[in-house]
Amino acid sequence: MKNYIYKIAFVSVFAFFLSCSVDEFVPENSLTVELIVNSEDDITNLMIGTYAVAGGAGSYGGQAYIISELVGNTNDVIWDGTFIDPDELIRKTIIPSNGFVTALFNRNYRVVNHSNVILENLGVIESSDEKRRRIEGEAKFMRALAYFDLVRFYAKQGDGTQIGVSLKLESSIQSIDPIARSSAGEVYTQVITDLTDAIALLPASNGFFADKAAAQGLLARVYLQQGNYAGARDMSNTVIGTSGHSLTANYEDAFNNDSNSSEDVFSFQVTLTEGTNIMNTFWATSAFGGRSGNPDIEITNQFVSSFPTGDVRGSFFYTSGSSGTATTKWQVEDTNVPFMRLAEMYLIRAESNLRLNTAIGDTPINDLNRLRDRAMAPLLGSVSLSNVFPERRFELAFEGHLLHDIKRLGLMAGNLSANSNLIVLPIPQDEINTNPLTTQNPGY
Repeated sequence: MKNYIYKIAFVSVFAFFLSCSVDEFVPENSLTVELIVNSEDDITNLMIGTYAVAGGAGSYGGQAYIISELVGNTNDVIWDGTFIDPDELIRKTIIPSNGFVTALFNRNYRVVNHSNVILENLGVIESSDEKRRRIEGEAKFMRALAYFDLVRFYAKQGDGTQIGVSLKLESSIQSIDPIARSSAGEVYTQVITDLTDAIALLPASNGFFADKAAAQGLLARVYLQQGNYAGARDMSNTVIGTSGHSLTANYEDAFNNDSNSSEDVFSFQVTLTEGTNIMNTFWATSAFGGRSGNPDIEITNQFVSSFPTGDVRGSFFYTSGSSGTATTKWQVEDTNVPFMRLAEMYLIRAESNLRLNTAIGDTPINDLNRLRDRAMAPLLGSVSLSNVFPERRFELAFEGHLLHDIKRLGLMAGNLSANSNLIVLPIPQDEINTNPLTTQNPGY
C-alpha cells in the first residue's frame, strides 16, 4: 500500500461540499504535503474533500455551467457584467489564460488526483467490505465526472480519434504532470469503465453522496454525448424505473432548494455556511443577491418569447425595478446546485427511443408530454428529431447543457459551427508552460 500526503480541508459529513477553505489553503497548481493517508478517517475525509473540490466555484459550484451557457450562446443571453473572462466566453474570443477556463481545468484534475489517491489506498478501510466498495464507487464516479467534462470542454466532438486530454490514473504530488494528451476515445473508454464499476459498487441509497442511480444517470449522459443511443436509452430507463426519484409536482419545486427534491438524482449541497453556489451571483438581480444594475447574465426577449403559449417555464423569469430579465432558476442564495434531474432522464430516453424507433419504458411523445404537462404547455400531437433540441432547451435552460448539446447535435453557437475550433476551450497557458508533452488546441 502507498501512503500519500495531501493538503485538504477537513469538513464534517454534513458539509462535504465545502469549497472555500480548499481554495484558500491549496494553490491550484500544488498539492502540498500535510496529510498521510493511512486510516479510514483519512480516506473518508479525503472522499468528502473530493466532493468539496468538485462543488467549488471553479467547477460545479457554477463555472462549469456558466462556461457552457456563454460559449454555446447565440441569442439567449447577454453578458452585462464587467468581468473580462465571461465576456471572452460569450464573444468566443477566449485566450489560454482565461480564469474560468483555467479554474475548471485545474479543479477537475484535482478531483481526478484525489480520486486516484483514494483508489490507491482502499486497503486502509478495514471495518467492512461494504464501506470499501462504497468509497471505491464514489471515487470512480467522481473521477468519471471530472474526465467526462474535461473531454467535453477541451476536445472536439467526433468519432473518438480526435485529441482528448491527459489521462492521469496514478496519483501525484503535482497537479501538472508531463503527460501527453490521450485520444478522446481513450478518455471516454476510461469514463465508461469507471462508471460501470461505480454502478456495481455503489448502494441504491447513499444520502446526498453519489449512489447507483447517479452513476447510471451520468452514464446515460455519457452515452448520449457519444451517440450510443441504445446505451443512453437503457441507462436513463433504469434510472426512471428503479431509482425511486419522481418529478416534482410543479416545475418551480425543482429549483432553489436547500435540500434535495424528489427530482434530484444528484446535486451539489450548499448551506448558509458551507458549499458554493455562484450561480446566484451571475444570474440574479441585486434584489436576490446579484450585483447592482442588470443581472450579469441577462435573458433576451427573443428567448423568453420562444416558449409555447401557457408554458410556465416561459414565465420562469423576473425583473427587479428597471433591471434586465433574470432567470428564476438561480434566484435564491445558498441553495443546492442541481447537477442531474430526473427530467433530463426523460429527455434522454425520449430522444434515444425516437432515434432508434423504439419505445423502451414509454413512447417518446409520452415522455416529452409528461414534462410539457407539468409545465402546462400545449401537448404535442406528434414528435420528430426537430423537437429534440427545443424540448431540452425549454426544460434544461441555463443548467449547463447548451454547449454540449450544440456539439453533439451539430448546431451553431453564434456564427460558429459545432466543429469550430473556437468553441473548444483552450488548454490553460499554465499547463502549456509546465507540461512539455502537452499540445495546445487548434485556433489558440
